[in-house]
Amino acid sequence: AGEFTDLAVQGRWSRVLAGGARGDVQSYYRREYRRVPLQLTHHIDVFDVDAQHSTRWGSRHEIVWGGGTRVNRDGTHGSAVIRFEPAERTYPVQNAFVQDEIAIVPGRLSAILGVKYEHNAFSGGELQPNVRARLTMARNQVLWGGFSRAVRRPTRFDDDLRILGPGGVTLLRGTGNFEAETLNAAELGYRVQPLASVSLDATVF
Repeated sequence: AGEFTDLAVQGRWSRVLAGGARGDVQSYYRREYRRVPLQLTHHIDVFDVDAQHSTRWGSRHEIVWGGGTRVNRDGTHGSAVIRFEPAERTYPVQNAFVQDEIAIVPGRLSAILGVKYEHNAFSGGELQPNVRARLTMARNQVLWGGFSRAVRRPTRFDDDLRILGPGGVTLLRGTGNFEAETLNAAELGYRVQPLASVSLDATVF
């Protein structure tokens, strides 16, 4: 049996600005404590703040942009089996993004162009673009497609983990050379609704 506790506080501020624009700011603090007997005791404090601004540009563009920062500070108490080195670490993550939803042919053809940049303490900066398009056709048919790049950034389990064997011999050691895992995804989909209560979808990716 183990022990787990979690405390979280969150706040959000929103305001409608001039010209129909909107501003949002959100922040939260979380503290997590976890103890697994004979393995690892771990606590982490997370502080996060994000802000975004959305507005219309002309009659065909809906633009959203913003960014945020998160600071993680944790501490661990290892055992004869598992530990982190260093035992304590502070590691921030920052991001910035912009997205434009474009009505190319209003009511028929639209596209979303977006990009996000994220910088973390383990693998550095990562660029994550996203492009999507949607075509509405006659007889309740929709054709859509997209391309995106997603990233899983390294964690302390990748960089700082130590698994120990008898006599304190290191069996598994993390490495600071661990690179982020990336996924480049392409999708194409089709939907038709022959009846009000029936729709058919097909997707390839």
